[in-house]
Amino acid sequence: MILRVLGLVALAFAGEPDKFILVSSPADSKVSYLKVNGDTTLTPLIDSGIQTPKGLAYDTKLSKLYVADPGMRRIHAFTIAFANGVLAIDGEPEVAAHDVSAAWVAVDGRGDLFYSQGAPDSSIYKVDALKMLRKINQPTKLYSSELNEVNKPMGVAVDNFHVFWGNSEQGKAYGSITKGLENPEIPERSMLTVSANANAVSGLCLSMNNLYYSSGNTLYGVKKMGGAVATISTHMLAPTGCAWDGDSTVYVADNVGGALYAFPSNMHILGNAKVKKFADVDGPFGVTLIQASASMAALFFIPLLNMF
Repeated sequence: MILRVLGLVALAFAGEPDKFILVSSPADSKVSYLKVNGDTTLTPLIDSGIQTPKGLAYDTKLSKLYVADPGMRRIHAFTIAFANGVLAIDGEPEVAAHDVSAAWVAVDGRGDLFYSQGAPDSSIYKVDALKMLRKINQPTKLYSSELNEVNKPMGVAVDNFHVFWGNSEQGKAYGSITKGLENPEIPERSMLTVSANANAVSGLCLSMNNLYYSSGNTLYGVKKMGGAVATISTHMLAPTGCAWDGDSTVYVADNVGGALYAFPSNMHILGNAKVKKFADVDGPFGVTLIQASASMAALFFIPLLNMF
């Protein structure tokens, strides 16, 4: 038996790391995954203990998956383990934030968690990484609804310096996409409008230098520093969450169209992109990516080895 386990350990640590796309389906109360370079069959990852999973974010250092669940008024934290091409939940889930109506989340390189709070508060919050490790889940309000630039914010994204959010109301007047410092001293002086072409934005994501966001049936792109806004695609019915794979592809959930789409992210000049269907998914909403690492494999196998 132990030889078999050790053999699986060797397989898990060998070769190129696997890359997985995770997608939430609120109507089905589950989070599923599929391999980027495998078949497009969805495998359930979380199908109990959650109600309306929406936004997803993954902390690479801690192998933590954050799931915004407005139905349960909390943000769940699941530890992810990996072995032989399969993802699994390790241990019991934790609560990163409770009594919140968050539908969108993001996590930075330090492990700080960011989320947009729904009505009536409608603000941008941060949960410090060190406090979460100490089980002190005390969110800090960074940007409140008292500011014109914060109008019922939806999607959020972070790049270790700034937090970006999409407003679902009055975007043309006060900013479709706004960014602010992750650690603002004076919030009203720490914000900058990135784009103002759409009144209502839902999801957004960042690539290296670009920002992509959805409004209605349209996916837009703009440089992170702002500038001209380009139409990336109008071929989806209701694009919502999106995520960059860290390389050359962005994946987008089409909530109404029931599919996951992909397009090249490495555009120096933003414009219409060749968006292709990647997989069929019922009612997808949030998207994030995981690249399997040696530490993830260890999470899976160490409990097995302790049995001997």
